[in-house]
Order: sequence, then structure tokens, then C-alpha cells
Amino acid sequence: MRIELRYVKRAIRRRKRKDGSIWQRAYYYYRRDGAPDNGKPLPGAPGEPAFMAALAAFNDRAEGGPAKRQAGTFSALVEAYLASPEYADKAASTQKEYKFYLRRAEEFIGQVRVAEIDADIQLALRDRFKHIPFAANYLARVLSLVLNWGAGRRPKQLRVRPRDRIWSDEEIAAFMRVADEPMQRALMVHLYTAQRQGDCLSLTWSQIKDGHISLRQSKTGKRLEIRMPQPLHEVLSNVHRTSTHVLTDERGLPWNANTFRHRWLETMKKAGLKGVQNRDLRRTAMVWMAHEGVEVYAIAAVSGHTITQTMEILRTYLPPDAKMAEAGIRGLERAATRSKPKA
Repeated sequence: MRIELRYVKRAIRRRKRKDGSIWQRAYYYYRRDGAPDNGKPLPGAPGEPAFMAALAAFNDRAEGGPAKRQAGTFSALVEAYLASPEYADKAASTQKEYKFYLRRAEEFIGQVRVAEIDADIQLALRDRFKHIPFAANYLARVLSLVLNWGAGRRPKQLRVRPRDRIWSDEEIAAFMRVADEPMQRALMVHLYTAQRQGDCLSLTWSQIKDGHISLRQSKTGKRLEIRMPQPLHEVLSNVHRTSTHVLTDERGLPWNANTFRHRWLETMKKAGLKGVQNRDLRRTAMVWMAHEGVEVYAIAAVSGHTITQTMEILRTYLPPDAKMAEAGIRGLERAATRSKPKA
């Protein structure tokens, strides 16, 4: 169901790919005659924090002057940086360029809280200017500089205890019971590929061929080719393809990362799940493989971790319980059939 908001206009851009498929994306604009921000683009999609914050700021300016720069927002960070000695030490030409790009960034994410500006938001902002590569890259550098400057002024964070949770069978079943089809499909892809959320969301049908999934991990650059597990094959073979991407929303469009996280948390809450996160599915898959006696080298080949990382993960998430003992005994029995000791 589309959310209807006053002063918001939706536009669809389509482009034909080389393989004949159609790429499309929705963009939103602020349309309010006489308003200072009339015609400006809104970031993301309705319901997302950045979108709603920008819409509220545009309406504030239209109805009562400039929007307030609330503490903790990107706009407040920009004002603090522009008043800082670090900015004052820059050459006049550099100051002018920095200020220009920071004001452009403010138009999109000014009212977004700095704590919510993750890599996905930064990349989306950069890609707004991808038609001018120099401007896009310069904006990305300035944005990173100011965010790092702000981070250096924050109190040091307390050390966080490493996570040691994986999904139980009961938690997976509870999620699947209340989830709609797009969310069910998302859980299956995350669990049965053992990949990061970003790589799962960017997975396309062209990467699946002859029962195998080929991908290059965005974080490490490592190229993987893994056979698609039967449970995942059964789910994907019944999907009505409406996009180049495997994971899509209820409209059949590729997920926006922020919207996906919001919908995932909604489903978690509906299922009454606490203590587990989407990223824990990757480790759950690794533990499942270890319980079945799969060697560390094979697990690493699927998840893309190094051997050392895989061993560390299994030490943290795989306590020596009854399942592990059973896997060990099965291995011992298999060895016995190959070479029985003489009495």
C-alpha cells in the first residue's frame, strides 16, 4: 500500500539494461507552491527517518521560517564544523568548496540524526550526484571528513561485549509464521547463503545459474561460488520475478536498505522475538554446518571468512554441547568403517 503524503510527488525512472531487463526506481519531490523548498528532492522513501525529517524541515520553512537545527542532527554538526578552528585553518577556496557541498548534503539529510547516518545513507547521497563523478567523489570526501571530525569530539564508547547469539529453530519458525512472503524470502536467502545483509539485498537473478550462486562480497571483495541449498532452491523456484533483484518488497521493487531494516524490525516485533538480529543468521548457518560435522575450511568457503575468523566465530558461537559431541561420534564411526583397529 502506498503512503499518501501532502506536498509529496512521486516519479518513476526506468532504464533498459543490456540484458533486456528493466531497472526502475521511485523518486520523491517536495511540491508546494510558494515554499522555499518547492521542487527539491526528498531522500529515500516515505516512512524512512531521512525522508520524514526532510519533509518536516521543508514544511517548517514553508510555514514559519528556517527549520530549527536540533542537537544531534547533521545540520547541527555542519554548523559546529563551520565554526571550528579546523575549518578556519583551511584556505579560503577550500572553505568555499566545503561549505557548498555541506549545504547540498544538508538539503537531503540535514534533519537526520548523525547516529543514523550509516554507509547506505552516505552512498545514496553520493549517488545523487553520480552524473558528475567529480562532484560525487568530492561530496563523499567532505561528508566523511565532517562525520569523522564529529566522531572525534564524542566521548569514547564503552566496550561492547561480542555477540554470542544464534537463531534457534523456534525463533526461525516464529518469524516465518508472521512474516509476509518478501520477509520470508529474505530470511531464507540470509540463512542459506551465510552472507551479509548488503550482499543479500544486492543479489540478482543473473548471479544464480545452474543451481549455483556467484557473488563478490562488497566488504572484502572476495569472489564466491556456492551451490544453492535445496530449501532455498525450493523457495526461489516459486518466486514470481518482477525485478532483476532476488529480494524485493511487496511492490516487487528492490529493497531500499533503510526500508528493509525497518520492515525486518517490524516483523521481529510482531513475532515477539528479542535478542537476535538479522546479522546473526549468518553465524547460525555456520553453526548449523559445524553441527553436521562440516570442516572449518568448507564453512569458510561458503561464508567467505578467513580460516582464522571462522575458527574464532565457532569458538564463540559453538559451545561443546550434545550436538557437537554427536557430530564427533559420527565422525569417529565413519573413520572406524574405513580402518577398524585390530583386537
